[in-house]
Amino acid sequence: MFHLFGPEYRRRKQVRELHFAKQMIFAADAAISKSEAFGEVSTEDVQREAHEMFRLDIGTRVANMALTRQLKMRGYIVNETTVEKE
Repeated sequence: MFHLFGPEYRRRKQVRELHFAKQMIFAADAAISKSEAFGEVSTEDVQREAHEMFRLDIGTRVANMALTRQLKMRGYIVNETTVEKE
């Protein structure tokens, strides 16, 4: 019998969400790496990388979350208006 919202559906949904999160991390990381020489990176850079790498069109909010996360992972202090190296 086919279950629309059974455990298999939930597992597949979790896998899709995890895969999307990994793609966003890779796109943000690529955008940061490409712009390190210039010292500026924006959510538009992340959106461009996501489109080039994975053919994904993402919104500003998702790009901002991915960029903020990756900058924090690289040791930056991220505020609403500034980004500083620790």
